Amino acid sequence: MRLNIFKGSLLASVAIGCLFVFVTSCTNENPKKDATSAKSAVKALRKLEAATQVGVDYKQYGLLLIDAQAEVNEALTALPESKLREEIRAAMDSFVDANKAWTEKLNNRRLSLEQEPGKTLIKKYNFKTGTSPNGLVVFDDEKTVEPIWAVAITHVQKVADFLGQ
Repeated sequence: MRLNIFKGSLLASVAIGCLFVFVTSCTNENPKKDATSAKSAVKALRKLEAATQVGVDYKQYGLLLIDAQAEVNEALTALPESKLREEIRAAMDSFVDANKAWTEKLNNRRLSLEQEPGKTLIKKYNFKTGTSPNGLVVFDDEKTVEPIWAVAITHVQKVADFLGQ
């Protein structure tokens, strides 16, 4: 009888322990950490925004992009699925897309519907296209980076609005 009581209490303890682990792992209810992570991500995204406003060279932009991506990754890990999380991700994605467009421009390549990254960027940012002398459908504008930055900055502002900044 004594053994059965011990088994029963051991089983109950294990069940309660498992339930505690399950509940705490399924809830991401640490608003302080969420807010801190989101604010750090916004700060890094705002640095990218400021750099685009005052003028930044390709190398500096790449370094800022790496720092921002690290902060955004941390925020995305800490935040539950939400509109705030979506906007942080969208802002970062747009800043990365601008870097892709800039890379193409520096390599004297035009964004084309026939190859990446143009195939994705032209559709995603609704760029108007024309036909190049060799028959490719291309984005026919000298400015490829600035319109993408404008989209990124719109997302950054939405994030800041969510956080009351």
